[in-house]
Amino acid sequence: MDDNHRKEQFSRAHIHAVAAAAGCQICRSEVDAKSVDLTIRADGPHGPVLLDVQVKCTARKLPLPDPVPYPLKRKNYEDLRIDRRSHPIILAVLVVPEDDGRWLEAGDDAWLGRHACFWLSLQGCPPLDAGMTSKTVHLPKQHRLTPSELERLMARVLREEPL
Repeated sequence: MDDNHRKEQFSRAHIHAVAAAAGCQICRSEVDAKSVDLTIRADGPHGPVLLDVQVKCTARKLPLPDPVPYPLKRKNYEDLRIDRRSHPIILAVLVVPEDDGRWLEAGDDAWLGRHACFWLSLQGCPPLDAGMTSKTVHLPKQHRLTPSELERLMARVLREEPL
């Protein structure tokens, strides 16, 4: 498996772990349509609460700047900024060390991952100018995607608040 596929699988595994720890389920999209890789589902008082996720992974040297810059392809940017969706969507970018041997260490009593995941909502952002092939977005470090942050996000989705 090449590095890009490994990063993709590692970032998906991270989202799965965060969702499980937050008591949510993952619905996997068979086709990456409209830049949706995964849908996170929580049980709400009147039915399911759904949040779509576009998942990316990048290797960087530490320490990370705040905010964390990430170059996003035009297609993904345009898909993620659409206001009219059946449910909200976020971009989740997992940042791992450049040395892939440091991504994850497992022992008898610990599972240590050296990575951080940040989220950003692009809904309502302006369209890109003609001819632009990408846009660098900036993910604030306070948007770290943790189980408690995911619970907070899902509560906002339930209340139909903007992300």
